Amino acid sequence: MFEEHVQFITPPEDTVLWRYLDFTKFASLLDKKAMYFCRTDLLGDPFEGSYPKGSLASREQHFQEMGYKETLLPVLRANSRESRRQMYVNCWHMNPIESDAMWNRYTSNDRTSEGIAIRTTFGKLKDCFKATEKQIFIGQVFYVDYSIALWMGTMKNPDTGEERSAPAYGGGFHAVLHKRNSFEYERELRCLFWQPHIRNDQIDLSAQDINAGHYIEVDLACLVDAVHIAPNAGTWFKELTESTIQKNGHSFPVIHSALAEEPIF
Repeated sequence: MFEEHVQFITPPEDTVLWRYLDFTKFASLLDKKAMYFCRTDLLGDPFEGSYPKGSLASREQHFQEMGYKETLLPVLRANSRESRRQMYVNCWHMNPIESDAMWNRYTSNDRTSEGIAIRTTFGKLKDCFKATEKQIFIGQVFYVDYSIALWMGTMKNPDTGEERSAPAYGGGFHAVLHKRNSFEYERELRCLFWQPHIRNDQIDLSAQDINAGHYIEVDLACLVDAVHIAPNAGTWFKELTESTIQKNGHSFPVIHSALAEEPIF
């Protein structure tokens, strides 16, 4: 079920979202009635879950002043690296219209003629997770300059309970809600499922037997507004997509990409 979280910034409920994928993954979604959430360290970007240099410099200075740099800092670094293996994400593109860049980026093996884009809204996306008891967080990804950025959070005074602004040394979910500016075209909305590996009643960040991904049950009838097929898809692919949808008990409209329209001179 979708749950709000202070670090996850959500868009308005009528925000249009797209999920670009190839036909095989679309067929799997229909068959399993579940979204695949990929482990964050396997997403392909080596910077996933890492810290910008501004935050690192501030963190090192802070622990140097506290006298913990040689003892606590290596532990925090290791935890930050390994915690990526405890978090799983499913990514959506925020845009009122289709994106040519996304068609080419997220359909596999140059088979762009067999691409699918699911269209929905943020309101429907969060509601579709009512089918699962899992705790699902959803938030916008923010794109920053990793050479200088400094994440800020809050720090509570243990004596007075007063909160004040402070660098986010512990990270929390900051590291999975930020990416480098080079990825800004993705305009990503990220669904996140946290699955800590428990061993002897404690979170084991070093465990090796961790799943590469998880399937999370969703209500597809609630989720899908329409299914768009790639600009260069043929009539046969539209018919195959419609047939596959019907065989799985749904009647989503299948629409040829607007990018396939003929120009007018």
